[in-house]
Amino acid sequence: MGIQWQFIAEKVQGASHKRKNTVCQDNYMIRKGEEFLVIAVADGHGSKNHFRSDMGSFLACQIAADLGAQYAESVFSKENTSVIEDIANNKFKTDIVAQWQKAVMNDLKIVPLTEEQLILLNISKEKYDILIERKQQDTMLENRSDFYKLLSVYGSTLLVTLVMKHFILFWQLGDGDILLYYRDKKQIVNPIPGDARLIANETTSICSKEAVLDMRFVVKYLYDTDNEPDAIMMTTDGYSNSFADYKDFEKVLMDYDEMLRDDDKLVSAHIEEWLDETSKDGSGDDITLVLAWKK
Repeated sequence: MGIQWQFIAEKVQGASHKRKNTVCQDNYMIRKGEEFLVIAVADGHGSKNHFRSDMGSFLACQIAADLGAQYAESVFSKENTSVIEDIANNKFKTDIVAQWQKAVMNDLKIVPLTEEQLILLNISKEKYDILIERKQQDTMLENRSDFYKLLSVYGSTLLVTLVMKHFILFWQLGDGDILLYYRDKKQIVNPIPGDARLIANETTSICSKEAVLDMRFVVKYLYDTDNEPDAIMMTTDGYSNSFADYKDFEKVLMDYDEMLRDDDKLVSAHIEEWLDETSKDGSGDDITLVLAWKK
């Protein structure tokens, strides 16, 4: 018998973004197999120099979800625990960042930047063409700063959860929240250690030079039923920032879990409306919410 998890997901354009007529920067992607569930959530930065970050967050989610599914089937299902942890904390993170960078450069080749955008980034057309076409591989180190300027156009956070039968893997780059709920204990747990650098609007990013090192990783082994959470919630920071007290935000997971077990169709019918209202009354930011639960 495979893993017994159900899921529901929604993203909404923030109230302030609606007023300014700016696109939603959030994205999510889910892949489910018989023996795994992968959830990826990302929040594009959306500021002046990150003017394609909605695409950046989409690419981050797509790559992380696809890679998670591939690793779940071909690597994590076959290796022992010590090897799994090493691969998840090294090669998997490196592959996500490398494939994201490749996808960004491909997107720039398909939809080139304008002269005005290059001026904004302070990159010459000549250097831009070299980077996009990879005409001179030996100039990549020389143009390293320009390479990262191009990546920054697509800057995004990234949260990834991979659920398998005997363990759950978590990765986090930047802000956002992953919460676990244990019904019997009525306990909420954040499995990812905090990052003191994530204050105000500052965040680490998949576009940075240190993206692989900045990506936090945790593995939770499910040795018995007491170790296995009953529900998982993943959100972009627009959700938690809509609450004055973080404890009130945590309680949302408990409330959702109860409603989903009682009538998940009701939640599906109203979740977009509820998130719209939360953004309007709270942060004004885009909100993405993914919930996974066991009956």
